[in-house]
Amino acid sequence: MAFASVSQRMYWLAGTIWLGVIVLAAWFALTPVGQTLSRSVENWAWQLSVRVIPDQRFVFVDIDERSLAIEGGWPWSRARIADLVEALRASDASEVTLDMMFPDMKTGDPELAAQLLTDPQSVVAMTFALPGNDQVTTGQLPQGGVEGLCSQNLFPRAIGYVGQASTLNVPAGHVVPRVESDGVLRETPAFVCFEGDAYPALALEAFMRAAGLGDAVRLELSHEPVLVIDESVRIPLTDRGGLRIPYHRDSASFERVSAADVLAGIIDLEGRWVVIGSSAVGLSDRVSTPLAPIEAGAFAHLRLLSALLDQDFVVYGSTSQILVWIASAVLVAVLLLLSLVRQLRWWIAPVMVVGFGGLLFAMVGTLQGNFLIVVGLVGPLTALLLGGVVSTGLAFFQYRTDQLAMISRLAAYLPMDVAGRIARGTRMGVVDMRAQRGTLMSLDLRNFDRWSEKLDTNLTAALLHHYVTLVSDRVRSSGGQPLQVNGARVRIFWQASVDPERILRAAAELLTDVEQVFPDMEVDQSLPPMALMIGIEAGELSLGTYGSENSRGFTVLGDTARVVQALVRMSTELSAPCVVGPEFASQLSGERLRSLGVFLLEESETPRELFEPLESAYS
Repeated sequence: MAFASVSQRMYWLAGTIWLGVIVLAAWFALTPVGQTLSRSVENWAWQLSVRVIPDQRFVFVDIDERSLAIEGGWPWSRARIADLVEALRASDASEVTLDMMFPDMKTGDPELAAQLLTDPQSVVAMTFALPGNDQVTTGQLPQGGVEGLCSQNLFPRAIGYVGQASTLNVPAGHVVPRVESDGVLRETPAFVCFEGDAYPALALEAFMRAAGLGDAVRLELSHEPVLVIDESVRIPLTDRGGLRIPYHRDSASFERVSAADVLAGIIDLEGRWVVIGSSAVGLSDRVSTPLAPIEAGAFAHLRLLSALLDQDFVVYGSTSQILVWIASAVLVAVLLLLSLVRQLRWWIAPVMVVGFGGLLFAMVGTLQGNFLIVVGLVGPLTALLLGGVVSTGLAFFQYRTDQLAMISRLAAYLPMDVAGRIARGTRMGVVDMRAQRGTLMSLDLRNFDRWSEKLDTNLTAALLHHYVTLVSDRVRSSGGQPLQVNGARVRIFWQASVDPERILRAAAELLTDVEQVFPDMEVDQSLPPMALMIGIEAGELSLGTYGSENSRGFTVLGDTARVVQALVRMSTELSAPCVVGPEFASQLSGERLRSLGVFLLEESETPRELFEPLESAYS
């Protein structure tokens, strides 16, 4: 029934607002600010879901501060690096990957080359200069760059490189980090193109050599780029050709040993894969990650190697993304519909936005931390937030509109301020009276009750309706406000700031107008004529409501109210259509009134001088 009362126009308005919210949220998610927020949300999800998952397949051999203190400062001699690799082989390491570059020929290269080329061959690092950097060409590139991948324009193209010394000529993979605008490393290019050949990342090169893969490498460009290796390994890439680094494992998941302990021969590696890197300050091998502001760069290679071996990659969940958008859009639609049917309380939208937003974040965090599925939340959450704000604003606007309409309807029965207090929810069951100073006028029709006995009921009601409408319109045009209507009796209030001369003119106009309400009617010749009786007095009044929550009434109390009602009754005794009390009379200037004498009014112990307006007072 509530939805049936909503106009078609309001449905169109809600639909337009809904579409605008969704489009605006989608646009915001694509802006630089939205992208920054999206990366921050992704960081929070990694941080909340990260856990220690021990991976005994890998060991991080750290050239740390202790190693430098024992073996001497960096750089170490090639012979010493050769000793380290030889010690790793002796400790039963299955694979050795060095996050280290050797671009210049130095003494000890033959010894190092011999150790690196011992089966299984080790893989070292190289890097490329991308556009925007200095063009450098140092050392040489390894043989066997992949052909055909660069024609698809997915991978970055280099303008220079820092390779390895020609005296080494060992397998190498690039270490070109893709640091984003917030300084965090989230991905690395799977390949970098140089002069038509594609060179793999360090982790990818080490994985392909260890697994005996790499004979056939191709790209599938569909919804999301996929790197296919030997038709058996499928690696999802970013739209920039990057390998996403999974951060669901804490760095403590990987065992770390000091290079000094390896050289001392006290480490048994038990056939595990070794990655040599450094965490020492000053060696420029530290990066910022979603988990830590500073972390050894070798952990990025360890996380990628683990993902490659497990074939467990970070992917963009397009289906999950669509479902999240649908859920957010549906909730926004629900909020808008609730606001249309006036069922949206002020607390509903904030609770739903916070509750559903928290649920979405928990769900997305679970997908990201447990299943490595990344889902963008900024757009859906922005839609949810905008929808909540707009729905609450629309509901408040409708509430204010309804409240003003209620005040307008109540003002036909009550003073405007009393109507406003009731519409705004004044506490019921209490006395709600307020003192005001002004002028009170009371009108009544002499002999109306006797006439109503002879008139048809419908005619009586029609005459009263016309009479009250005429009085109300005349009074409002003169700055007055009807307070009460009870049959033919009408009470009217003027603020103290209203000119009393204006009130006298309104009384004269009422006397003239009311004569037109009752034309000559032949009902019963014995009936006395009807005439308007008016009493006017100024002073303090108490206006307000009283009664229980189930039954309340409006009243006008105070000495002024009693005097005015007595003046109406005196109108008949004094044969004066309008009787004025002494307080109101004192506010008039000049010769406006004629004294009727001093009288002791009914239910009063104080004699009062009463007055009647002169004809000149009405002009």
